Amino acid sequence: MNLTKTLHILFCGLVCVLLTACHLQKESSAYNDEIHIDTLRYARHFEIAHTDNYKRITIFDPWHEGQTLGRYYLVHDSLTETPDDGLRIRIPLQRLVIGSASYIGYLEALGLLDKIAACPDTVQIYSPTVISQVREGKTLPFGDPYAVNTETILRMRPDLIMMIGYAGTDQSTERLRSLRQPVITNVEWTEPCILGRAEWIKMFGAFYDLESEADSIFLGIEANYNRLKVLAQTTNDKPSILPGAPFRGTLYMPGGQGFMTKMFRDANGSYLHSDNSERESIGLDLETVVRNFVNADIWIGADATSMHQLLSTESRYALLKPVKTGQVYNNSRHATPTGGNLYWEATPVHPDWLLEDLIRVLHPDLLTSGEYHFLQQLK
Repeated sequence: MNLTKTLHILFCGLVCVLLTACHLQKESSAYNDEIHIDTLRYARHFEIAHTDNYKRITIFDPWHEGQTLGRYYLVHDSLTETPDDGLRIRIPLQRLVIGSASYIGYLEALGLLDKIAACPDTVQIYSPTVISQVREGKTLPFGDPYAVNTETILRMRPDLIMMIGYAGTDQSTERLRSLRQPVITNVEWTEPCILGRAEWIKMFGAFYDLESEADSIFLGIEANYNRLKVLAQTTNDKPSILPGAPFRGTLYMPGGQGFMTKMFRDANGSYLHSDNSERESIGLDLETVVRNFVNADIWIGADATSMHQLLSTESRYALLKPVKTGQVYNNSRHATPTGGNLYWEATPVHPDWLLEDLIRVLHPDLLTSGEYHFLQQLK
């Protein structure tokens, strides 16, 4: 082999080594940045982490320990490189599609309602601002969130589509993903702690570079909730609660490990199934409800606007003590005729408002001024 050919081979080898080293250095800077994980006080089902180049949001699977539902890398420009184990999202978001009215409260608290590009039909919406945006054509309704009109969403070219996460497969979500749409599954409703549910405002804030604002809002909610919790414990009275509303002959009430049961405890009320091991709803037939809750002091969450309507749907409700004493409340103080309800939009981010309502019902002597946010006594 002559000297020229030997030098050429050596030069080519050196170039390959240098290129490989550069590539590895590039991978190291893009993928192995020092990651700082934010401290969350109550939420268990999501995580926010930061590097110098991007934010990383991880949604954990509440039904399978150790597994995730998705990972998302938030970047400010399309040139930022991220690991390939998640979806890259450019922020701040400009066109957000929401698959549930329960996200409106978070966005309203952060001043972001104008970023909603599409939402479910307004029959399910309470927010006057969102309804006005729909009427003006600024926000498009895409129909039933369980049977999404994908054509409407595709026309929006959304930056992100936020859908409810379920234990099983959701056909609408899978359909959107198959069309290569940026979908994130939100499981805030599975948080075992009501303040953990409210803490998801930090996840919303991360998509808009509003982390400090979200943290400040949450600290205010937490402080108000804990103040009310302490107030409720100042009385020895502990009224018993019948919670829930009937659906097709079955009354659904919270499981013992759910956040509503813990809220009943924080409001210093007693609930028969508080020691139950279920996180999700318990379905009971009417005979069981009458037998077990006939002497309950207060019924909270009845699906009726008046006593007459309640009894016209089921005459056996008249056997219940709260019906006899008039201590029956729905959660529809602020609702639209079509079914939109402030309760579903605001309670995820404002559990302190709901706790305040519960204390007013259970212990009226403790809060003698102000008005209900959600609850309304049936007449």
